[in-house]
Amino acid sequence: MAKPKSKRLLFVNTLGGLGYIACLLQWLWLAALVLPSVLKNEHMQSWLAPPPTTAEPVAPMVDPSSLLMTIVAIIITLAILAITVVVLVRIPLAIAKAGKKVTTATSEVILPVITHHQKLPEAKKRTLSVVLVKCVKLALCLLPVAGLGLLLFIPTELDPRLGIFVGLMFAIGSVVWFSLEYAAARLLGVPLEKIV
Repeated sequence: MAKPKSKRLLFVNTLGGLGYIACLLQWLWLAALVLPSVLKNEHMQSWLAPPPTTAEPVAPMVDPSSLLMTIVAIIITLAILAITVVVLVRIPLAIAKAGKKVTTATSEVILPVITHHQKLPEAKKRTLSVVLVKCVKLALCLLPVAGLGLLLFIPTELDPRLGIFVGLMFAIGSVVWFSLEYAAARLLGVPLEKIV
């Protein structure tokens, strides 16, 4: 029989998941501000734009008043709504798991470089891995802030000050959520190796 998860661990991981969500929103905000300007570039358009085609589109021959088509449309709509609800429930968990995977994989790659490929005792290796995960989380929060500096040099539809302000709010939010995660883990006695 599976052991039920600790409520303390669940609470701490919820805070970490919110940190990852805020960090993801921060990266998406940066992409939403910078990508349109990059995609409007002549070189990018010539690389991405497909050659023009001369084929004429064929109009479908469907009777819109058909009762069968209405029933099929309702079934498809309900299926899409059900899928949307399931996806919205599972997205935060998936983001937290993916974030943990990225941070731990990065710390495992960096660890041998920092230790100069020397063998470490297991306790010291765990401690160093926890510190590296914290540093990777901080870097994931601060890199988009540095990217927001591009807004000063790239013409965008949005006022650069507003774009930078919103990006900074996402950054502050992600840092606050991650800080709350570590503070709650310490106060509630949750091992740092188990948090997301």
